[in-house]
Amino acid sequence: MSYDTWGNKFGGSVDSAVTPSRSDVPSAKNSTRSVVWTKSHGDEDDGRQVKRHYVSNSGWMRWFWLTSALLRATADSHAAPSKASSKAKVPSSSAGNRESLQDSKQLCDNDKTAQTLQLQEIVSIAGMTNGGDPFTQALDGTSSSLARQRTTSDTFETWGKMRLGLGDGPGSNNEGVFWVGGGYLYEAHSGKELAVFEGFDIGKGVRLSDNHIRQISRKIFWFRDPITGEIMEDFEGKEVKPIVYDSQMIDYFRADDSITYSVEASLRNLKGELPKMKITSQMVGPRQMMIQVPVFIDVEIPGRGKYQAWEFYDYSVDPSFPADRPPTASWCRQGSVPPFNMDSKAVLRFSGYRCDRFEDLPDRMKEEVVRNHPHFVSPPEDEKEVEGVLGKFDDR
Repeated sequence: MSYDTWGNKFGGSVDSAVTPSRSDVPSAKNSTRSVVWTKSHGDEDDGRQVKRHYVSNSGWMRWFWLTSALLRATADSHAAPSKASSKAKVPSSSAGNRESLQDSKQLCDNDKTAQTLQLQEIVSIAGMTNGGDPFTQALDGTSSSLARQRTTSDTFETWGKMRLGLGDGPGSNNEGVFWVGGGYLYEAHSGKELAVFEGFDIGKGVRLSDNHIRQISRKIFWFRDPITGEIMEDFEGKEVKPIVYDSQMIDYFRADDSITYSVEASLRNLKGELPKMKITSQMVGPRQMMIQVPVFIDVEIPGRGKYQAWEFYDYSVDPSFPADRPPTASWCRQGSVPPFNMDSKAVLRFSGYRCDRFEDLPDRMKEEVVRNHPHFVSPPEDEKEVEGVLGKFDDR
């Protein structure tokens, strides 16, 4: 693709004799602005200005500016030797020839220096002076390099605070936090909506060591008729009950580059039965951390047989925990959901968010809890309460 063709395709006609001033370079703060181009050299310069309008983000425009500069510098570098060589043929004496050759060399050196300074200026304008790959940086729309996406936030501490309110300062809540939301139960593979699925988890954290924290929680979810919105009591003649976990206890451990977990106590005895999976995280820009929790289940349940399922929990959080931007979660699962499906093929999808007070839950959830499940206004008090519900967990 020629230089002019490239310019026409991605930014309009690009004249190699046109350069932007520093103040004209679009920035992330002004994603929509007029850019003024001014002729900077050439005999035909008449001082005219050409206005162009761009709607873009800083990453795209940085890529545009830098690539244009590189193409221009490459074209100039090919042109310089030919100018020097033509000038070197004029002298008529050997002494004059040597002098002209020196002049030619100086011309090339000056031209290269000018090109280097020009590129450094363009790169500086684009905000890519940290030494990384400029194309990788320019194409990154959230920060100028992958290195800048790293953070000083401790993933293990961020997880404990986000998930359980553990710690001090913004985002902490020693009384426990709610994760609330809803979604749908689907029939695989038709996508038919079998029920509206909604509910919440309420839990708090206990720090056992710098590298070990414990979740004490309970959760409840209801199935509602997708047409009437009423809580379902039967499906095709079979009784429908809410999913109720009165107590759970899950331990989390700091690992080198991740977090590991173990279900210590639950409605189902899963301790030591789940594959060893890692909770992983990734920064997306300086203020967003994504955390994923995978769960795979393949166990025998007495009186029921094989129980198989997979689940993925995906969280998003600003590690500074601003009050106006609560952490969010999405969850998907495939497995058996009695009585809707018993062959491990039902699909559940859930989207939710964190809130810190029972009063902030949706009204119809609060009404159902107060009426039928009053202990769900708060998490279990401690491990002893978990033991009272599920039995002594060390023996499970």
